[in-house]
Amino acid sequence: YKRQPTRRPIRSAMLRTMYVVESHRGAGLGQEMIDEFLGWARDRGCVEAQVNHYTANERAGRLYERAGFEPHSLNRVIQLG
Repeated sequence: YKRQPTRRPIRSAMLRTMYVVESHRGAGLGQEMIDEFLGWARDRGCVEAQVNHYTANERAGRLYERAGFEPHSLNRVIQLG
């Protein structure tokens, strides 16, 4: 019996957090940072890139969607303390 993985191993890059100072928003800096991140990931052989953002941050969601990111999974969190 050989176990089959649910997903084949791939090299993936994860953008955990990004922030643009409020006074600089709307100037395209977020897209520039995303472009740099994607280029960095491609240069390292990644075939997939992921980003996390708070669901309440709708502006970030729109930015990532414009950059080509699509919803894929949902994480749910509970605060314990």
